[in-house]
Amino acid sequence: MKICAQCGNDIPVGETYFKVCDNFLQMRYFDAEDESDNVFCSQDCLCEALSVMEFQVLPSGGKGDGDGNK
Repeated sequence: MKICAQCGNDIPVGETYFKVCDNFLQMRYFDAEDESDNVFCSQDCLCEALSVMEFQVLPSGGKGDGDGNK
């Protein structure tokens, strides 16, 4: 069994989980030798852990794209 690094939920044997496979992020962000800090029960938990946010593209003439760009 695995445990979600973000919410702490159990991930039972036979269930799927999410893991970051990018080498740069693994080296810089995740540091547990057993990789327990790189196990997530859902895409939502993974995105929350990495501060991933969703933005909407605004039509031209809008006030920005949601991330501070104008």
